[in-house]
Amino acid sequence: MTNGGPNNASLFIAFYIYRTAFQDGYMGQAAAMSWVLFLLLLVTTLLILAVARSRIYYEESGAA
Repeated sequence: MTNGGPNNASLFIAFYIYRTAFQDGYMGQAAAMSWVLFLLLLVTTLLILAVARSRIYYEESGAA
């Protein structure tokens, strides 16, 4: 809506990747940024899952 706002203050990474690819025409650079974003999200997700797994306690039921 604001096209990044004043001095790119409201520019999100996904919109920056889109603008780099389709407005500026740098498809390779946008693809590389997409891979970096994917890897950051993957590492963050795995870290959150590992922390959550270590902090959640499931009580075992005695009934068989």
